[in-house]
Amino acid sequence: YHLPDEVIKIPPPPQQPSPPANPNMLMFILPPAVMILGNVIAGLVSSGNINPVVLIPSLMMGLGLPLANLININSQKKKYKKALIEREEKYKQTIAQIQSYLEELVRSQRNALDRQFPDIRVTFSIGVAAGKDKRLWWRRPDDADFLTIRLGRGKGSPSFKVEAPNFASNPDPLDEYSAKLLDRYKKIDDLPFLVDLKRVGSLAVCSADQDYRLELVRRLLADVV
Repeated sequence: YHLPDEVIKIPPPPQQPSPPANPNMLMFILPPAVMILGNVIAGLVSSGNINPVVLIPSLMMGLGLPLANLININSQKKKYKKALIEREEKYKQTIAQIQSYLEELVRSQRNALDRQFPDIRVTFSIGVAAGKDKRLWWRRPDDADFLTIRLGRGKGSPSFKVEAPNFASNPDPLDEYSAKLLDRYKKIDDLPFLVDLKRVGSLAVCSADQDYRLELVRRLLADVV
């Protein structure tokens, strides 16, 4: 029988977008201040009188550049936030696709083990089929799974391998998605729980419930025979 043995490597998050530059307050203060100061000095030098009306156009022109810079900075911040959201959504889709494929591998492993090491009901049905089921006596002493018996169901290790991405030197907030995926598939639920008698040598069945103890021994004997 074949168990999935693929090596699934989780890709790292996409490259982070460059954040917008921090605004320089001098760019907002200096232009209008310089223009107003220049007009004041020019008025004092030329006639000695300063007409406030003359300062209005200069003030408007001086405020134009800082206002344009402010609008540009706000636009860059919005683009940056949008790029971060799109980056996270794209990586979440990638992780979801990998998880979907890993679930297929889990089902494949579980089905292969269930067929190779069936439960007690199927095991007895194989025995009473009087040779009509090919799985009767299909394990030979030279087989790797000879004398491997099923005790029940539980957690088990995946037959495939999930590799972590190459994390960047600086922590990335999206690293948690790959970390959760790695942790999720360290063990697999609901797999046949197997014991290799060739390796352990002997197996003791202990339980205060005699009926349960006899039922389990009966099940193990049926598996061996």
